[in-house]
Amino acid sequence: MIGADQTIVFTDQNVPSESSARFTYAGEAAITGRDEGEEVSQVRGSGTLTIYFNDRGGASFSDPASFSRGTPVAVAQLLVNDTLERTTSGLLVAVGEDELAQVSAEPFAFGGERYRFGHAGVQERLLFTGSDTRVGAPPAAATIGLAGSIVVTDRGAQPAAAENLKATPVGEAAASPEASRPVTPVVVASPRGDCATLEPWLGDAVKRAGRVAAIAGEIPENATSDSLDADELRRLASELSELSKDQRAAEAPDAAAAINRLLVTAFSTDKRGLSLLAAAVADRDDAVFAQGQTTLHDGNELLARANGQLSRLSTGCGTEIGTPQSGQVAG
Repeated sequence: MIGADQTIVFTDQNVPSESSARFTYAGEAAITGRDEGEEVSQVRGSGTLTIYFNDRGGASFSDPASFSRGTPVAVAQLLVNDTLERTTSGLLVAVGEDELAQVSAEPFAFGGERYRFGHAGVQERLLFTGSDTRVGAPPAAATIGLAGSIVVTDRGAQPAAAENLKATPVGEAAASPEASRPVTPVVVASPRGDCATLEPWLGDAVKRAGRVAAIAGEIPENATSDSLDADELRRLASELSELSKDQRAAEAPDAAAAINRLLVTAFSTDKRGLSLLAAAVADRDDAVFAQGQTTLHDGNELLARANGQLSRLSTGCGTEIGTPQSGQVAG
């Protein structure tokens, strides 16, 4: 909700979270098509997504039904176009590029004022990445944590202004309505004609990917909980968190949108792996240490795939991917 007064968005502006959010959403969709591969599946579907307003907040990820409590203030049709990929260790990774078409907006009251959340005709694009940490869970039973954003691609015709009714902004306008067309994430095979539009994103992405590879390389394959330092692991995990945020915020051109999402997922997975290792070292917990090693392996596998795609882009555009030197996180 770009530009919206934060006092209406959260019950506590100092602690923005699902529990303090006044606006939540819930949706459902039916699968209309599926393309199955050995490791990758493409899923298409359609459904609805509803935005709710709850003056008191109180949603919790441990109670999914809490996200549909409150007053429905907007409804959108949802077109699903998601890619599900299973890594060699069994981690399920999801990459989505979905479309939303708002069909209704009901006025609601807050602080003595009346508001409207968007309006019918608004077109949006939903981009996200995520993974299911329950290794080996079948896609039909997976619970996937997602991170992403929604961009308005077409604001449509503005309705006539109603007396004492304020419009609540729902997002930034995209660079072009062309972005609203369905897009299937693909690997860009020949970017030579797009090099001008790929920079500076490409150079920055190569540098971040190199740094993430260097950080991951500081963890020896034969490491044990006694050989690593928890404080240093936490520091590296914090650096990975910032790199992931920077990559997510990067303005990737259309030709690199899928690679950008893969990079974010790889960075975030490596960060989660290091966080688990840090906790395991501090607590001397061998089970959590093994989980951290598996998660870090998955992140490195995703990073290798992303680097392969970056390499093809870089070769076409004359940008080199270096091989950073790394040390070890010794205890």
